[in-house]
Amino acid sequence: WSNGSTDNPLKFEVTENVELTANFQAQTPITIAEALVLADGAACVLNPVTVVYVSGSYIYIEDESAYALAYKYNYGLVAGDKVTGLAITKSTYNGIAQFTPASAYADLTIAAGEAPAIDELTSAPTVADNHLVKLMNVKMEGEFTTSTSGTLVATCADETTINIYNNKVNAYTFVADKTYNIIGGVTQYKNVIQIQAYEIEEYVAPATETVYFVSAQNWGAVNAYVWDAEGNNGGAWPGVAATQEVDPFGGNVQIGGYDVYSYTAEAGAFVNVIFNDGSGTKTSDLVWEADKYYVIDGWYTKEEAEAKLADPIADIWTVAGAPATVFGTEWDPANAANNMTLQEDGTYKWEKTDLTLAACNLQFKVAKNNSWTE
Repeated sequence: WSNGSTDNPLKFEVTENVELTANFQAQTPITIAEALVLADGAACVLNPVTVVYVSGSYIYIEDESAYALAYKYNYGLVAGDKVTGLAITKSTYNGIAQFTPASAYADLTIAAGEAPAIDELTSAPTVADNHLVKLMNVKMEGEFTTSTSGTLVATCADETTINIYNNKVNAYTFVADKTYNIIGGVTQYKNVIQIQAYEIEEYVAPATETVYFVSAQNWGAVNAYVWDAEGNNGGAWPGVAATQEVDPFGGNVQIGGYDVYSYTAEAGAFVNVIFNDGSGTKTSDLVWEADKYYVIDGWYTKEEAEAKLADPIADIWTVAGAPATVFGTEWDPANAANNMTLQEDGTYKWEKTDLTLAACNLQFKVAKNNSWTE
């Protein structure tokens, strides 16, 4: 057989008794990427592939080189199957390369495995390549019932648009102006990119949590630099510009006469935050406290923040220096652990006890209001 299947058998016409001898050389398996660039009609055997998703006769497969759609025979495959000996014929449909599996195999082996994650997108894809995706948070601009098929326009979370093809085989009800997550293949029709829908679910926005910063030192700008438990940050320093809170009438929300800023993230995404002005003034490394307000030296509820700022703010004096074995951090004017305490006689005091130090060069300065600018 030419490709390991019975689809294209070799045929001999014998008119007399003769002895026939045939030598067959096994095909060398190739990668998906190599198979995708073969001429249409070319047959080959693929390296081991993993099944990403199956919907009827549509089988999405991948290996380390690429992904592809194999359409027609699915052999009872399910997502996660590891398939060895898959013989296919390369073809092109609507301008996109795809495979047609052979109808039967002698040497096909299948081993169950874990289904690969489906790539999640929040923006309309720009290349039609039979890539299986999960398009998140898309709003439909029309509606379908389960008995109809055709194409609707959907708006993605970033305001890009994409056509959604609702196949009769997998017809779903889409309601106008509702948002969905859609699993489908990135195809095209008449050179227009579309998603062929296989599964849909209503989109549910993830839970979020917010931290607040009261700009009691009247910073000119407020940024939030955040990171998770593994140290992965939510953006390069100085982080993301915090949102200045406004009231329903467009005025700035204030506590104690000071502007309030906020930063919102998916619940549980981050464990630490540093507020900063982008010019060197910053807080210390803060533990994320959801729904709390950071005011000068700590986190407070809104009511506590209002009480703290009801009276004029006293100056904060912080001892900053080196080495870190003494000061916790080096030259950090915002380290609340090193704030000095006002004494009855009007002086300020900071002390550190029970220190065991080797000989070192001890240096320090006193910073006013968590900044070197005063």
